[in-house]
Amino acid sequence: MLLRLSGKVIQYKKRRPFNIGLIIYSVILIYIIISVFTFISRKNPSRFEAISGSIREGEFFTGIIIRDEEVINSPYDGYVSYFFRNGDRASRETIICTIDRMNNRRVEEISRLNRDELNVIQYQVSNFKSEYNDSYFNSVYDLTYKINNSLIEFNKIVNNNNIDMNGMNVIRSKYSGIISYRMDGLEELSLENVDTIILSEKVTNEQLLTNRVSVGDPLYKIINSQKWYMVFEPTESLLNYIENRNTLNINLFNDRELTGLIIEKNSGKIVLEFNHSVNDFTDYRFMDFEIIYNDIQGIKIPNSAIISKSFYRIPRDFVTRSGSENGIMRATTLDDGSQTVQFIPFAMNYLDDDYYYIRDTVLNHNDVIIKPNSTESFRVDYMVSLEGVYDSIRGFAQFKLIEKVFSNNAYTIVKQGTPYGIRLYDHIIMNANEVEENEIVY
Repeated sequence: MLLRLSGKVIQYKKRRPFNIGLIIYSVILIYIIISVFTFISRKNPSRFEAISGSIREGEFFTGIIIRDEEVINSPYDGYVSYFFRNGDRASRETIICTIDRMNNRRVEEISRLNRDELNVIQYQVSNFKSEYNDSYFNSVYDLTYKINNSLIEFNKIVNNNNIDMNGMNVIRSKYSGIISYRMDGLEELSLENVDTIILSEKVTNEQLLTNRVSVGDPLYKIINSQKWYMVFEPTESLLNYIENRNTLNINLFNDRELTGLIIEKNSGKIVLEFNHSVNDFTDYRFMDFEIIYNDIQGIKIPNSAIISKSFYRIPRDFVTRSGSENGIMRATTLDDGSQTVQFIPFAMNYLDDDYYYIRDTVLNHNDVIIKPNSTESFRVDYMVSLEGVYDSIRGFAQFKLIEKVFSNNAYTIVKQGTPYGIRLYDHIIMNANEVEENEIVY
């Protein structure tokens, strides 16, 4: 711009217009640089979600089963036709089986069976062939039992149709009970002679009864009482656990729980008495089970997530409020000897009936604090170590206190619903040593 004044020409500098676009571009560029730096510097530690869990404390045992059972031997030679499946209950004087010297009677009976019944056997065999491998050789016995049980069903059909039994030897039950066709040689075991059995040497030579017998061969076994016993060797922990108990719960392999009456516990063995479910264990002599001493519920975390922090212990009546913040009044002595009092806010961490616990990042050792509305003072010099974990749900490693309920070598159960602790679904850092407090994590 030119300005002519009294014959002189004066030139003014032209003002540059304000470039708002450059400012916006610069702000965006700075934001991108900060974001990239933050992303690169973030750690990505392993984390888990805090959920409810439990820790079981117990021991495993092996017990031997004692029942009121009797083996019935054959008084005849011949072919046996059974009328009860393994595990069925028979009444007194019921026909358990027949013994015939001629095998053609069984052929005549099978010929009258309908096609659907025969398909059952075919299915059992086919299913076994498709699933068999050498590591499950014992399943051969299970297949045999299934087929024999099917044949017994077929024999029931024959019996219900009033097959002529002339010339056959009929075996009737002497008393009511559960029929079993499985033997292990320990049928005469009792509470009196159980000490002669070494529990670690399990009986494996179980004998499956055949369809043809000679005089004196075992025909079947009958269990004539619902009462049965479990005998096993105790540990010192178990003896302490049952010292004031009359009953004991045992947990079986299929998550089934049974409650037994303790009838002996002072002679180097534990004897439990049961009055039900004997038919569920007719084929078992030895049983593996677990006894649970404690089953603790809560938030379950790995021990690697736990870290300790230092806290100063402050009497509760030295804590005051200013607005919405909790804090303490810290006294400072100046160079001239005068004293000033400053309000120091702190985030609530943990308190009990008598004390607040304040992080060592808020106060220093030997700080002096003043009681509100009083001249009483307190020197900060007592520290405690409290445990907690790092919660990353907000994008940084935030320390949160925990209250332990129970712990073992690998995991800890912590109390739920504490005011300043972790909550369900918090994102807990798996290994607390991998990060620093308040560090940004991805």
